[in-house]
Amino acid sequence: MPKIGWLAAAALLALAACGSSQSSGGTTSTHSPTAYAQVLQRIASDETAAQQRVADAFQHTSTVRLRQALRTFALEQTSLAQRVAALVPPSNATAANAALVEAFGDSATAVQDLLGRISPTRSVKHAFYVVQSDRATKRAAAELSAALTQLKGLGYL
Repeated sequence: MPKIGWLAAAALLALAACGSSQSSGGTTSTHSPTAYAQVLQRIASDETAAQQRVADAFQHTSTVRLRQALRTFALEQTSLAQRVAALVPPSNATAANAALVEAFGDSATAVQDLLGRISPTRSVKHAFYVVQSDRATKRAAAELSAALTQLKGLGYL
């Protein structure tokens, strides 16, 4: 059983820093830094759960199940991007919030692109190699980590 490597590490970083699956249509008015931090914590919790599901998928022997998990993960990343975009952050977190939106979106795109290179007829070991060698997912993971680090430094995570 292969270890998840950088994907899991990036996912776990994101997981530790994000939040929830409640979604409200439109922009949410965040009136205080405390409220903003609470929403980000729920988003971080949701990201952690999504990352764990991806990590667990590498334990399967079926690339079909792995591809399903990655496809679901990409959809979850899109949802998280939308949830973060709907927030009205405190003024000192505007840039970090925008970076987090972009990072989640880039992650979703990178994983969607990656799916086309993981053959359902090849082994999970090969799929793991494809994931580990993918530059776009590494870049998206680095973006996510940077945005989360910035928000943590501002005291929101």
